[in-house]
Amino acid sequence: MDKLLEEARAASVIRDNPAYAAVRRLSDRAHSIVTKRLIDYGSIPSGAHSQALMVTAGGLAWQLYAISPRHRARRAYPLPCGTGKTQSVVAFAQALYEIGLEDGRPWCGKSFLVAQTQIDSLIALRRDMIAAGIPEDDIGLIYSGEEREVPPTTDNSRRPVLLVAHAKIKRTGDSAGKLEEVTQYRPRPLKALSTLSIDLRPLTRPRDLLIWDEVLLSTQAHSIATEDASALAAGASARCEEAPAPFRKECADYLARCWSLIKIERERQLAGHEPSKVTLPSIPEDLELPYIQAFKKMAKGDTNAFATLVEMNGMDARFTFLVEPGKDRRGGMVSFEVSVPDAFDNIAILDAGHAVNRLVRLDSRIGLAIGFDKLGVVKSYDNVEVHFANGSSGRSPTEKDWDSMAEKQSVSEIIATVKAIPAEEHVLIWTFKHSGYWRAPDLPTLIKKRLAAAGVDVEAKINGRDRISVATFGRHIGFNDWSRVENVIFAGVLQRDRFDLLSSSIAQVRDIMADTDRLIPVTEVSLGEVAGTLYQAISRGRCRDTVDGQAKPMKVWLRHHDRKIREELNALLPSAQWSRWYGSEARGGKIDGVAEKVEAALSSLPQDVASISVRKFKEQCGLKDAPNKTFQKAWATLAERVEWTLSGRSFVRLEHAGAMAAPRLGFKDETAAA
Repeated sequence: MDKLLEEARAASVIRDNPAYAAVRRLSDRAHSIVTKRLIDYGSIPSGAHSQALMVTAGGLAWQLYAISPRHRARRAYPLPCGTGKTQSVVAFAQALYEIGLEDGRPWCGKSFLVAQTQIDSLIALRRDMIAAGIPEDDIGLIYSGEEREVPPTTDNSRRPVLLVAHAKIKRTGDSAGKLEEVTQYRPRPLKALSTLSIDLRPLTRPRDLLIWDEVLLSTQAHSIATEDASALAAGASARCEEAPAPFRKECADYLARCWSLIKIERERQLAGHEPSKVTLPSIPEDLELPYIQAFKKMAKGDTNAFATLVEMNGMDARFTFLVEPGKDRRGGMVSFEVSVPDAFDNIAILDAGHAVNRLVRLDSRIGLAIGFDKLGVVKSYDNVEVHFANGSSGRSPTEKDWDSMAEKQSVSEIIATVKAIPAEEHVLIWTFKHSGYWRAPDLPTLIKKRLAAAGVDVEAKINGRDRISVATFGRHIGFNDWSRVENVIFAGVLQRDRFDLLSSSIAQVRDIMADTDRLIPVTEVSLGEVAGTLYQAISRGRCRDTVDGQAKPMKVWLRHHDRKIREELNALLPSAQWSRWYGSEARGGKIDGVAEKVEAALSSLPQDVASISVRKFKEQCGLKDAPNKTFQKAWATLAERVEWTLSGRSFVRLEHAGAMAAPRLGFKDETAAA
């Protein structure tokens, strides 16, 4: 009862606050603007969609005014792709500007930042704001690198709206000056004051809100695997001869000291000791750039390993192992730093994939925006068909398959699928960027070449646009060039290294000595990361557009090694229609069918069954007559994602398998030395 009374009093205080009316006025105006704009675009919101837009407009307004401490926080707004996320930001800015004009108080005395990944997206956002009637001089634009069609602005502390790249925010922690460049706002003096000799510096204050588009990971992990550190140390003397003469000894000594610390801590843990915190050797600040330049000359293709050691210099670090069922333990050194400074304590995060991003969930500073937990399905994907094939989709197998002279199933499937798509429909194929290694194939070029050799007109146009587009991961966020595409195909799936994900998990809890056994399993983190990437890539196509709560019709073809990816994607693509990729039926359909039966039968076994002979198991699930080779290939597709291992002639639950689990895939167990 006391708690209820306390909440009632708090609500009463908020309602009595003059800013409460301002919040309501701003949110209502912003919601009205974005709704009208979407209708004008032909994207008519359903009831649930409109409610989500209202919750977003209200949430942004509450955070801007921050009447109570609970409104000043880091909040995630999981608006699905294509439901007006960017236009909500434009409407929010337009409403704030218009109300300020009506009240004779520019921008209602408020200011805010918007951060996005792509600079071109920021420029497009600026263009939309200007089209909405916001004066160009009120919008700042900060970015680094090559100058685009709109150059960066100056005198940005005077501009109520500031558009910045994510990378710029993440670099502000380097110095107080960089931080102030984006956080501090100094309103232009009123004309009545501009002629007076008054020191207006005290009017400078922090900006009220940061709107962050897409995923927010507030930390940056640094890690180097044991094998990479060992290789650097083993070849240190020879490699250091490649460095400029003044730095050869320094480089060799630094590598030796780093490897010594890593090796000692690894051996301690293999001997059964608990992990301990270590500090890697420091490099004088004035030598960091020369070190990196020297390392690049020494690297011969291993620049990342050298650069990582330099980044980690002087940091608190730990050695940790990645433990996965049925696999060898992988070890390495991990450290981290906070990349989005805590000074940004009021952030509205527009993250469409928030529901599956487990790395974000590890950050206790980020919560769901108030009201989103009460919404139903905002956007349904009944009209989207997902054709799925179970199989390898990482960079290495994808490059090998497309570069091979022999006919590969994954390649022939894609070629056959493209050839079967009507000539009047667009096709978007996602694949990997060139890795940078001179022997690696250039997949976009190779895919078009193989399609052309199979008789596909890769130069064809539909209404002046390319019919066949091949895009690389990295462009799956912030680009809307393919909104007319009816067919999206994946020639590979971008996946982060598992040890890298473990390192990021440690960073996200901001505890270098975190108990890794209590963190979210890396397998689950990886699935969420992959699902988020796939969702963004899929949403570049026609299904991005939303009419009456429904995605426009589109077809997707996807290959991935883990069938659980379907469960993850269903959280982001509710009601999507799933089926098997029929191009795989001829060769892979039988194996997939056996694998499905094996997985279902293992899952249905009572928990007290610790093991079962393969012969008895095959009889029970109707696979007695399945050829041994087919059964073995089917098992190979399941081995990494079921809680069982094959030991001799029996299936054994991993929890009972002990040391039998590790050798099953032919890995050497690093713990054997213990």
